[in-house]
Amino acid sequence: MVRLVEVSALIREAVPPELAAVFAVITAFGGATGLVFLLSVLYWVGDRRPTALVVSFTLTALAVTLALKAGLGLPRPPASVQFVAHDADPYGFPSGHAVASVVVYGGLVLATERFRSWRGVAAATAIALLIGLSRVVIGVHYLGDVLVGFGVGLALLLVMWRVTRGDPRRGFAIAAVASLPALAVVGVGAETLVALGGSLGGVLGSYKLDDLPSPGSRLERGVLAVVGVGFVVALQTGQELLLDGLVTGFVGTAAVHVLANLVLVAGILLLPLATEWQWRTALPART
Repeated sequence: MVRLVEVSALIREAVPPELAAVFAVITAFGGATGLVFLLSVLYWVGDRRPTALVVSFTLTALAVTLALKAGLGLPRPPASVQFVAHDADPYGFPSGHAVASVVVYGGLVLATERFRSWRGVAAATAIALLIGLSRVVIGVHYLGDVLVGFGVGLALLLVMWRVTRGDPRRGFAIAAVASLPALAVVGVGAETLVALGGSLGGVLGSYKLDDLPSPGSRLERGVLAVVGVGFVVALQTGQELLLDGLVTGFVGTAAVHVLANLVLVAGILLLPLATEWQWRTALPART
């Protein structure tokens, strides 16, 4: 299987350490934390239904990628060449960041009318290429991992776009089903439970999408984004506290992961309802 090990070494050697540090920042735009905040804010301040659809694509891609990586079992580059140490999982093929970059940024172009232009395509392509290159530069993937990741991401995106027909509920249901093979292949772990819990939260939250108010004024959208980011940070902090000694045992830990991610995705989707109620309470005369 071609992973382009020698070419990857040439790329790493050609990039000075100062520039490698820049690529270490770029890579965050394809990681879980960066994508959670990006998609959440876009959902709160912009086109909600299309963004929710892309979230469902992302969770499906996570489940499929986890199963592929564990099933193939191909290791990452050795720690000696890694600019940033990677402890999450030992498998490197295909690149999850490459898959996610195509699914998320390409999905936003497909699903969101304001991004559906040659500029949107160019921007999404550039972002995905930079994220993919960053994975090689910082030494956590070979070039072959990234190229195959791009292919897997594109295939997933096109299949999900066709199968869901623009319905986020269908997308989240597919993500929930896809998480089951991931659990079977990978086992019960933090990432597989993110896929399961997040997709279940998406199924629950997406049933209220049609009842959500349209984004209001800039002030309302700004307040919603600030409150939402606070919600995400508070929930993730609470999860870490629970797992840091308060909850022990296999079942308890698994339950915390599933419930926290269920609440996270459902909360992100339903937060506009709560803030709309607050605005109506504070400004009863608003029309």
